[in-house]
Amino acid sequence: MKAAIMGSKSLSFNHYKDPAWTPLTYKNTLYMATIGGAAALQLKGKVGLFRVGFEFDAMLVDPYGDVTSPLDSEMDMDILDVTKHSSVAENLQKFIMTGDNRNIVKVFVNGEQVVPFKPAPDWQAPVPDRLRADRKRRRDDSSRATRAAEEL
Repeated sequence: MKAAIMGSKSLSFNHYKDPAWTPLTYKNTLYMATIGGAAALQLKGKVGLFRVGFEFDAMLVDPYGDVTSPLDSEMDMDILDVTKHSSVAENLQKFIMTGDNRNIVKVFVNGEQVVPFKPAPDWQAPVPDRLRADRKRRRDDSSRATRAAEEL
């Protein structure tokens, strides 16, 4: 979505004389990723909306993300809280433009939670101990962030 917005803004330099041409917005790209994408793939009525009977694909987003900077403990987190006085639409735009995997707490595909990830199937190569410990730390950090957000 971010790449589409940035590419569209870049193309606007070529279209500066065309008053009918406007670059994409985050609202346009959200539409294309949901309802518009469903229509383009001829899946309208099955996906693209949060409605009963539709396939449920969604992400739970933590706007604070995985804050791991060593400076964070010394900083006033209220200064960094760019979501505190923002609307849902503004937070969505901020996530699209600046968010990354550290902001994603849970992912659901077809109604089934896939992140945090399920254990690897038996046929898959084992995960090295170093990576397993790192993944466990990230899951623990994510759980702490989720609990802290729920307490707010």
